Amino acid sequence: MNLEKEYQGTVLKIDDIPYPFDILSTFLTKQEIKVLVAWDGEEGIQIAEQAQPNVILLDFMMPGMNGFEVYQVLKLKEMTKNIPIIFMLSREDAKWKNFPQQVLELEYVIKPFQPEEVWERVKNHLKPL
Repeated sequence: MNLEKEYQGTVLKIDDIPYPFDILSTFLTKQEIKVLVAWDGEEGIQIAEQAQPNVILLDFMMPGMNGFEVYQVLKLKEMTKNIPIIFMLSREDAKWKNFPQQVLELEYVIKPFQPEEVWERVKNHLKPL
C-alpha cells in the first residue's frame, strides 16, 4: 500500500474497546491523519461538536448509548448532522434482537477489519492534498 501523504483531515473513533482500532489508529497517524478517541457515546457527541471531524468511526455495541442512539443524536444536531459516519459492526451485532436494520443501509465495516479496508472508506471523506 502506498503510504504517501495524499489526504488530510480528522477521524473521530467512538468505541469503548481499544482493539482493533488501535491498529487502525497507528495506520491513520502514519498517513498524518489526526485521530481523536471517545470511549462512550456521550463523550463522542461532545468531541464531534467541538472538533468537527471529517468522519466518525462508530462502534455499534457500547455500554450506555449504543452506536445507533449516538448516530441519531448526531444527525439531529445542526453542528454534527453532516459529518459522515461509518459504523463498525461485529458479526454478532446483526444478530442482536433489537438491532436496527437501518444501520445496514448506512456505511459500515465488519470487525475484525483490515486497516487498508477501513482506509479505503475513510479517505473518501477526507480532503485531498
